[in-house]
Amino acid sequence: MKKIFFVFVGFLISFSSQAQDAAFGIKVGLSTNNIQIEKKETVTAQDTMYTYTAGGTKVGFHAGFMGRITFNKFMIQPELYVSSSNNEYTVSSLPSFADRKTNNPSQQLVKLDIPILIGYKIAGPLRINAGPVATVILSDKNGLLEVMGNAAEGKSNSFTFGLQGGLGLDISKLTIDLRYETGLSSLGDGITVGGKTYNYDTRTSQISLSLGVLF
Repeated sequence: MKKIFFVFVGFLISFSSQAQDAAFGIKVGLSTNNIQIEKKETVTAQDTMYTYTAGGTKVGFHAGFMGRITFNKFMIQPELYVSSSNNEYTVSSLPSFADRKTNNPSQQLVKLDIPILIGYKIAGPLRINAGPVATVILSDKNGLLEVMGNAAEGKSNSFTFGLQGGLGLDISKLTIDLRYETGLSSLGDGITVGGKTYNYDTRTSQISLSLGVLF
């Protein structure tokens, strides 16, 4: 996946030598964050059984830089921004039916996102765009591990990939983007409790709305 991403970037750099117009700008925005877990897991930690699944949707923030290279109605839009996200889990402890407790811990991430989008002007100020996004995890605080105690261990992958796509609106120097992002690689391989590893596939999805200014 890494090789494909960098080959794609190299192709866009060579293609951009024919650009008719280039601009640089800044952007800020909000996103809804949701984690995807393929199956419900049951883990035993500190003499307690836990089940966990994906929880509710949370809101994150992002801010950074954007560029745009235009060829007639086509454009290439590379971006670089820092984003925060909270992915919620639903965790139930099962010592007995009567003592059942439910928690909603979150995984708090700070990320560096690098999308490379190809866009096309549909009509007037409206455009569509889509492309790959590479993500570097800068920090990770996983509340799922805290619920299960010191016996639980786990670590996020430092590098992940995804796809973004959506609609954009350009009004003079202002740009508005509404996008959907889905993960192609997982945040982590699982958690280890008491020497036993529980594998699960966690992929993130989000809807983002951002406002940018081109100079």
